[in-house]
Amino acid sequence: EAVPGLGTALVITGGVAAALLWEGASILVGVAPPNRWMITSVDFVAPFTIGDSRSACREVAVISLVWALCHFAGPGFSDRRKRVREIGTAPDQRPGACLTSWFHQLSTCDEVLSSLDDWLASGWEVDEHIVAIVLEASCRTEDARAGRAALSILDAPGVDICGSRRVLHAVLKACMRWADFERLDLALREFQHREHCLRPRRYTYFLAIRGNAALGRTGDAQLVWDSMLRRNVQPSSLEVACMINTLVSGGRVEEALGVFRAWKGAVCYDASVYTALIRGFSTKRDPDRAIALFEDMKSAGVHATSVTYTTLIAACTHDDAMSRAHAVFHKIVDSGCKPTVSMYGALISGHCRVGSMREALELLCEMYASGLSADSVLYNTILGGCVAHELWDLATVVLQEMDDNGIRRTSFTAALLVKMWSKRGELERAVEVVRRALASGEAASCGRMSKHRPGSVDPRLASCLIGACMHNRAPERALELFDEMKAWPGFDGPDGHTYSALILGLAKSGLVVEAVRITEDACATLRRGRTSSALSNTALRELLAALIDRGAAQDIAEPLAVKLRKAGMHRFGTWLRAGVRHRGPPTEVTVQRGGLRARRGRMMDHLA
Repeated sequence: EAVPGLGTALVITGGVAAALLWEGASILVGVAPPNRWMITSVDFVAPFTIGDSRSACREVAVISLVWALCHFAGPGFSDRRKRVREIGTAPDQRPGACLTSWFHQLSTCDEVLSSLDDWLASGWEVDEHIVAIVLEASCRTEDARAGRAALSILDAPGVDICGSRRVLHAVLKACMRWADFERLDLALREFQHREHCLRPRRYTYFLAIRGNAALGRTGDAQLVWDSMLRRNVQPSSLEVACMINTLVSGGRVEEALGVFRAWKGAVCYDASVYTALIRGFSTKRDPDRAIALFEDMKSAGVHATSVTYTTLIAACTHDDAMSRAHAVFHKIVDSGCKPTVSMYGALISGHCRVGSMREALELLCEMYASGLSADSVLYNTILGGCVAHELWDLATVVLQEMDDNGIRRTSFTAALLVKMWSKRGELERAVEVVRRALASGEAASCGRMSKHRPGSVDPRLASCLIGACMHNRAPERALELFDEMKAWPGFDGPDGHTYSALILGLAKSGLVVEAVRITEDACATLRRGRTSSALSNTALRELLAALIDRGAAQDIAEPLAVKLRKAGMHRFGTWLRAGVRHRGPPTEVTVQRGGLRARRGRMMDHLA
């Protein structure tokens, strides 16, 4: 409130406290019964002092002192905070929130956590304001260690995840930022149970949809979307794009198209919505509809981004001749858009997929000539093409080129090398690649788009190593390495892909007892939320067929179906009741060798 002659008076509720601000850097606070303020000068330019005596200090409410300190603190802030604690006034909730707010604005996540430890040690409790501010700070930091440490505040007693929208938003963003899927699962379940009393807004639904997508729960994301519409919350282009991306990731492209059409007139679409659906058509290898949608976007006056162009080029690379992709690329360049590394990467990826490595390398040289620099993603793409088409000498040259250009190898590079040595029949060299990556730090998950905890060992290495063992018909060695990898430093444990590769290989090798044991281990791990994906249908079908052929459907398969159902995997029990014996639907595989294409079909085979 405006106070004539004094400046501005800021009234702080909850503590009958007031701070009267002079035009200078001084503040007037004081207290007298009954809850009326007397005036004591506090000068924040000079060293921190409150009155002349300790008794006078005790009469000043901590809430006012801390509030004033937060808004006028300069050099020596830590000393002043200690001085507040020396006053001896009983602490309450709000000072902690005020001090944390100061750090939230001006300091690092490490300083926020350090201050939080001090407050907890002084007797302050954690309230919703502190939780929100600490987690918001963790979302801003690039320090993975501090960001993950901030999430531990959720373990404090009395923390209510759905206490307010701000807290829920901070929890969901922080859990997704640092790939803490266990806490993310708990937060989403809590939101589902208390949605009716939380009164969520549009952004709340966006985060809930995105969180379910991160967990691979397309169905739950659809339920959140339906609930948003039932509550008459109209989505924006942000929510529509998020929902389309979620449906596309779940393989439900036609449903994504339905969402796009349903809201096209009511919502002003931006490039992200069109890009999401173009990506869906790309996954279905339907370049015609991708190009038609791009033309529709241009006619609607929506400006495409570089991501849109890259996605469109990638959608056209499924043509083996790559002519359409090149035509789209040149059309984009002719329109005045400067090509990016990702656009070149999409073209190079297409050539690597079809085996035209010469054209891929020529594009790389063209990109360098245009002034762009390649990154590890691009080199890994070329290396993947070499491994897929068994061009071992070229793979060696690519690795040497990476080292010469100072491009650091990543966990994806190590996974490709594991596949290379596996295909060459040198299993122990593949194992050595993983051990060297663990020692050098190259095995860590990297990038903000990673679905795994930043800094942890990429579980892709574990699944590739198990696959290498099975490819070389060494299931016993796979079991040894599986037990060994659980002790890898920084490894969060095998994920669903690793378990699936091991179960599939053991079942095919006739080691059914071991396959059942690993499946039960996977069920327990999945229930604890320690893996990011479920077991594959192929692995479970193979195991079921092996159990049925050995007459163990009732003794082993039925109890196993119960455990799988508790872990959220119901199809095993459905197949068991239906008496499914085959290992999967008929498939057709296209194999390319030296430009020749051999087409072979695999019929349903039954165990003898």
